[in-house]
Amino acid sequence: MSPNPRSILKAIPGARRLSESLDASRHRVTLLTAKRQNYVFTHFLRLPTQFDLLTGPVLEHLGAIDGRALRIALFGCSSGAEPYTIASILAARRPDAAFEIRAFDIEPAMIEKARGATYTREEVFSNKLLPGTFVAATFDARGDAYRVKPALASKVSCALGNALEADRAVEPGSCDLVFAQNFLFHLKPADAAEAFTRMARLMAPRSALFADGMDLGLRERLTRELGLRPLEERIEEIHEEARVERGGSWPLVYWGLEPLRKRHRDWTRRYATVFLRP
Repeated sequence: MSPNPRSILKAIPGARRLSESLDASRHRVTLLTAKRQNYVFTHFLRLPTQFDLLTGPVLEHLGAIDGRALRIALFGCSSGAEPYTIASILAARRPDAAFEIRAFDIEPAMIEKARGATYTREEVFSNKLLPGTFVAATFDARGDAYRVKPALASKVSCALGNALEADRAVEPGSCDLVFAQNFLFHLKPADAAEAFTRMARLMAPRSALFADGMDLGLRERLTRELGLRPLEERIEEIHEEARVERGGSWPLVYWGLEPLRKRHRDWTRRYATVFLRP
């Protein structure tokens, strides 16, 4: 039987680092050459630890907003699971905070679905770990139909919109929170960089950007260039939550997510998913 190449590597000094380097190189090639598909990672409460940060240190960073509603822009809203999750979590944990969410997607069918705010049991529980308390707080259930509670649905508006034209859809510098999650890896790197830059332009002073689901090296470079500071709390927990669905596909699939490596020279920036603007 032929020896396993990885077994051979393990016998070489520094083999682990060499293997990781080969995997990273393979993933870079995949990222540049792979055919993009609109694989959907839409689930309610997909990254629960992110929402702990949202209602804790992120809102603390925003500071006083003079009684007005939080202005939230979200691109790649898909069927609406993410904006309605945000609405439910904010309403439950920070009932004192008024907010409005403008959600965008490039697919008319997804916008129609999101505007309907009604889901099947299978769609709601595609996240196998979804807490019953979240379901009860978010939906009115009748049989197999789960309708987002009207008080939450009224906080979300959904419209066609392309992240590559984000600063035309939303006034630059006007948003307290910007969400750009799990769609940038579907774009070629140059388009992903353009879209990310345009979405970052929407950020007001003392604001935050949520950006899971894009090439890590690209995110690392762009956030540094744009002067965004990584929120250094609970990075590992969020990363592992994201790897539940994406980790097993790395490095052979472009949307796969690498293991977290603290020996990276700026690992907090590389693996953070929440970034703050001073």
